[in-house]
Amino acid sequence: MARALAALDPDSGAAEVAGELLTRPLRVCLVTEGSYPHYRGGVSTWCDMLVRGTPEVTYALISFVADPSAEAVYELPANVAGLQPVALWGTGEVLELERDLG
Repeated sequence: MARALAALDPDSGAAEVAGELLTRPLRVCLVTEGSYPHYRGGVSTWCDMLVRGTPEVTYALISFVADPSAEAVYELPANVAGLQPVALWGTGEVLELERDLG
C-alpha cells in the first residue's frame, strides 16, 4: 500500500503515513447484542472464532445484555483487553426483571 501511494505522488508523504499505519497494532472494539460472550449460539460462535483466530488483534468487547447479572459463558482469550457489559433492563433489583409482577 505504501508503495502504491508513493507511486501516485512521491512527494506527498503518504507513503510514510501509510507505512506507520501498517506497523501499528490493530485494536478493534467488538459490539454485540444478546450474544458473545454472554450467550451461546451462531453469532457467538462466529465472534469467538474471529477473536481466537486473530491473536495479533487486541479486542475491547462491549456486550449489550438484557439481564444485568448475565455472566460470560465463553472463556476470553488473552487478546481481549476488556469486556464491558451494558444492561438494557434495570439494575437487577428493578421489578421489570420479575416474572410475576402481580
